Amino acid sequence: MTKPGFSQSPENRLQGVVTFTTSINAYVKFENTEQIEIGDTLQLFKDSPLSNCLLVKNKSSSSLVCTILGPCTLTVGDNIYHPKLKKSEKKVVANKISGAKPAMSQRKMSQAQIDSAKYIHKIYGRLSAGSNSYFSEERGNNHRTMYQLSLNASHFKNTRFSFESDLNYRQIYKNKENNSSANAKYFNVYNLALKYDSPSELTIFLGRKINHNATSLGAIDGLQIEKYFGNKGIGIIGGSRPDIYDQNFNPNLLQYGAFVGHKSVTQNLYSLSTLGVLEQKNHGFVDRRYAFFQHSSNIGKKLNLYSSFEVDLYTKLNNKVSNNASLTNLHASVGYRVNRSLNLTASYDTRKRILYYETFRTDIERLLDDDEARQGARLRVNIKPLKYTNIGISYAKRFQSSRQNPSDNINGYFTLNKIPVVNGILSVNYNINTSNYLESKILSFRHSRYFFKNKVYIDVYYRIINYEYKNKRLNDAVISTYNQNYLGANLNVNITKKITLSILGERSNLSGERSYRINSRIIKRF
Repeated sequence: MTKPGFSQSPENRLQGVVTFTTSINAYVKFENTEQIEIGDTLQLFKDSPLSNCLLVKNKSSSSLVCTILGPCTLTVGDNIYHPKLKKSEKKVVANKISGAKPAMSQRKMSQAQIDSAKYIHKIYGRLSAGSNSYFSEERGNNHRTMYQLSLNASHFKNTRFSFESDLNYRQIYKNKENNSSANAKYFNVYNLALKYDSPSELTIFLGRKINHNATSLGAIDGLQIEKYFGNKGIGIIGGSRPDIYDQNFNPNLLQYGAFVGHKSVTQNLYSLSTLGVLEQKNHGFVDRRYAFFQHSSNIGKKLNLYSSFEVDLYTKLNNKVSNNASLTNLHASVGYRVNRSLNLTASYDTRKRILYYETFRTDIERLLDDDEARQGARLRVNIKPLKYTNIGISYAKRFQSSRQNPSDNINGYFTLNKIPVVNGILSVNYNINTSNYLESKILSFRHSRYFFKNKVYIDVYYRIINYEYKNKRLNDAVISTYNQNYLGANLNVNITKKITLSILGERSNLSGERSYRINSRIIKRF
């Protein structure tokens, strides 16, 4: 692993900026990534000493895809540094020539030349093949293979057209004792779309695509058009939704709608909001009609907000149609970085069962009887009390107004990012989950580190689980207790810069019953 040089000034390092984050990954933009290798560790600087935060997993000429290490909290716009120093810029001194400078003639570029300079051709993707095997004398053996292809061609041959795809194939190998007639082969298309970008901020998608302005809609098969006029935009959606049972293309499930959007991009604010209406049909009849809203924003470098909701506008019961508004689901979350050592996150959600009046028409009355909202709230605190240490605790509660099916979840962890002498990372996690029928307690230990200049990564873990089931009969609680432990190890080898092999082995012991799991996966990036 590249060792951080804390004595060096960050200004002299290779510097990048975070452009996008997910729960596990971050995308970082650099002027040039020539000096950066896959497997290098990047560091975060937020009014504090540099701290290891990201692991480089993939790269292009100017961007990096990284895995977030431990509880490191990132926001768009954060400065990221590489331990290497910048290459000294060679100063080229022009020969002094007496006399006047020659006049430069101004040449007008053609539209094709402008597009070639603006729309940079880039092809990238990932192909993987894996297998999961489970062995148990009591429960039998199960095997599964998986293949995944993700291929993206951005601005193909420097044009305004781009292509993106995400395909998955799975096959389950049934054991001799399994006489089930259920399907054992699955082919899923998560994303398959052609994109067109216009210089006038017009974007067109054709195919299967999740709209990032309204992720709650899920995948959309058909046409999506977006047009922005400065910070305001409009969009239309037309096509169909995937089959609700197998996610295949189903032309009988037509849908169409429109939305308006607003975005703000300043030095201290990035926000994106979308409000729209969508109607979904089944064989020509209205299945669902609803309004949707989504908002996300980063305010400064300390506050992150996200919210979304859906309001159903259509009801059909006993052939009687009404258009009363009903809140179907709502989710809101806020993250606040108090200082370099303390981060707070809170969220709340309330969700009802989605009713499709044509798809579930024979069960509508039964489903309406169980139309109660499932609610949840969560609070998480991350603390960095000392160098190389992180502590976190979270509390989550699920509940209903009828007080049925409640659950409480408490989770805490401690991470030491640099073990003295031994090196590597040590994590300890403890979780308690309580419901009206089960209480589980999980204690886990994990140690991970790199070898051979970050080419080999080893992760060893041990988990102890206690299950306590409560079966209430005639006010007497019959308690059944089970103990289970897991011992496992995960090996990742970077065979080349673009080929990675991973193997996981695990042994489980449940009240004397032993089982084994072996997973393997090879990934080729291009």
